[in-house]
Amino acid sequence: MAESDLSITYWDLVREISHFLGAGLNPEGDRLVLIRDIIESGHRQFLMPPVLPGERKPHRWRFLSPAATLALRPSYKETGTIATCSVATVTVTDTAAKFLAYGVEAGDSFVITAGDADAGTYTVASVTSETVLVLTATAGTGTATYTVGAAAWKYPLPDDYGGLILPFRYPAGTSHPPLERTSEGRILAGRSSSNTTGYPRMFAVRPRPFVQASGQRFEIIFWPTPSVDKTLEYTYAVLMNKMGAVLMSHGAGTIGADPYEVLRRYKEAGTTATCTVSTVTVTDTAAHFVAYGVAAGDAFEITAGDADAGTYTVASVTSDTVLVLTATAGSGSATYTVALGGSAFAAGGVVAGDKVILSNPADMGMTQGIFTVESCDADTITFTRGAGAPGQVAYEVMKAGLYPVGGMDHSEAIKFACLAAAEITIKHSVGVMNAKFLERVTASIGIDRSQGAEHLGQNLDASDDDARLSRIASISVGGVEQIRF
Repeated sequence: MAESDLSITYWDLVREISHFLGAGLNPEGDRLVLIRDIIESGHRQFLMPPVLPGERKPHRWRFLSPAATLALRPSYKETGTIATCSVATVTVTDTAAKFLAYGVEAGDSFVITAGDADAGTYTVASVTSETVLVLTATAGTGTATYTVGAAAWKYPLPDDYGGLILPFRYPAGTSHPPLERTSEGRILAGRSSSNTTGYPRMFAVRPRPFVQASGQRFEIIFWPTPSVDKTLEYTYAVLMNKMGAVLMSHGAGTIGADPYEVLRRYKEAGTTATCTVSTVTVTDTAAHFVAYGVAAGDAFEITAGDADAGTYTVASVTSDTVLVLTATAGSGSATYTVALGGSAFAAGGVVAGDKVILSNPADMGMTQGIFTVESCDADTITFTRGAGAPGQVAYEVMKAGLYPVGGMDHSEAIKFACLAAAEITIKHSVGVMNAKFLERVTASIGIDRSQGAEHLGQNLDASDDDARLSRIASISVGGVEQIRF
């Protein structure tokens, strides 16, 4: 079902902020960069709204609390397939693995059951990273299907995990109560005193070691170690990504001078009608080698014609229409591309209606930087623009229908969150836009709450539970009943 056409989109927000800043409805260059930053600031403000008067903590949006599942691994810590895993003597590389996350360690058994590598049981010597480990003995080379280790007692939580809302629990009909949330220390103490396996009864959430390149992640640990093939259910708070997600981004493409324009993911291309190759010299009377930034070291691929098909290397560029290769390529006409780069547009998901954002339109005499894709194929995107000079351009392609979370009900709150962010950024003051945001976000919170359960039932919300004890005991001291937590 299509999204309501009353729901605000990312590009609606771009126009709103641009108009508020007095930059018209089609911003470009540095002003567009600023507007995109403002939108993400407003987006964050909506996702984590201020505490309302009379309340103790910020509202958690229901639409940011999805139900999720976790499959227990009772017989291995990690497994890989021929498609992703390769073995080189003693080193195993699996680009899809999470060796560290699942607790693979020195001494674990590593069993190869199929593939080009030597089948058998080996021992892990060390774990280098999430995707690489080293064995104590050579295992041949090539692909492999494998399992490593015994039952996993720790599991990575999703990359977008932002906190637990409802605890881990067994599926309905299994007659097992929800698992008890406890502290990391209690889990580790249980593991050190007894290496018990069975149905997990307790769990704890803890941070994984911080990696600056990928950010903070979390994991869950269990006791006893799972020995059952079960899938647990839980509900967690989602950490959202930027609203303005880039579909594909490239350092550079080329653009010509015609009003009906083509953006290309290569620097230059020619056909048999215009291009001739004479040993190492290529002449294309229709080319713009200099203007499009063709340089020594670029790949030059001949795909058809009288010249020798193959991939060559540019040695030097003599002029807009002449370049020299490092090796002979025969002679005669040729069809070629030079410096083809990035993912194919159509295969990468670009469709008519998406947006092309040029980062340096002024360099080519253009007065705007955002255009709508009219058509595309593997290597080119067509759109319409005003007159301008040809040249090399940095660009991004973004989806047209980028909706923020929440849908139509919360569109006005998101809009005024972004306008409030613009107000603070540009005017350095809290004014009418911030007041309007508070009004709209209060209404949105009311709508979100009204869509929840009328009767709350048992309170299993663990979103602000820092592993407190889950039992409350009643005792009497001197005949007076006391409560112990």
